[in-house]
Amino acid sequence: MGLVGAAMLAAALPLALSPTLQVAAAEGPCDIFDAAPEHTPCVAAHSTVRALYGSYTGPLYTVLRNDSVSTNVSVLAGTAIADGAAQDAFCGASGCVITRVFDQSKYGNHLDLALCGSRGQGCQKGALRDVAVNAKSEKLTLSGHPAYGMRFESGSGMGYRIDNTTGVARGNDPETILAVFNGHHFNGCCCFVRATAWSSTHSLASAQPHN
Repeated sequence: MGLVGAAMLAAALPLALSPTLQVAAAEGPCDIFDAAPEHTPCVAAHSTVRALYGSYTGPLYTVLRNDSVSTNVSVLAGTAIADGAAQDAFCGASGCVITRVFDQSKYGNHLDLALCGSRGQGCQKGALRDVAVNAKSEKLTLSGHPAYGMRFESGSGMGYRIDNTTGVARGNDPETILAVFNGHHFNGCCCFVRATAWSSTHSLASAQPHN
């Protein structure tokens, strides 16, 4: 599954992006959630493609090169779009993977490579953590600028999570999740999850998911 746009979790989570969309920096989707009279701020705002707040200028994600050197990819100055050209310059012809997706909200719920759960594909391969997404595999062009989504390959053991969250709904608390996916990248299997989940990577209990 390709996570093309963003994912926001509002207490709410991002929104659909098209390769031809003109992305402005004046207001982001999380600004709209924050301003809602129901008071539904984003508590986990993740995107490798764009800023989810009009004022956000910080890092969006971390890429790790084959030589074990890493760098953060931030918002391109004067836009709401990720500085994909900076990733291109850093990675060059080398392989690069995404090791962290920053939470743009004030809650700091950053996504790192997941520790393998009891059913994790990575654990079956003898790894301690899930596999990182190829940073180059989902290239987009937004307002004339390169940007990269996250392409999760079936059976690869790719995954990111955070166990100890702040501000995220628990149990039966209400929440809104908004995520954007590439509808051309799919298979006939179940399941791809972009959601809150059990707070332990080793939980196999049949219970209400929660973070």
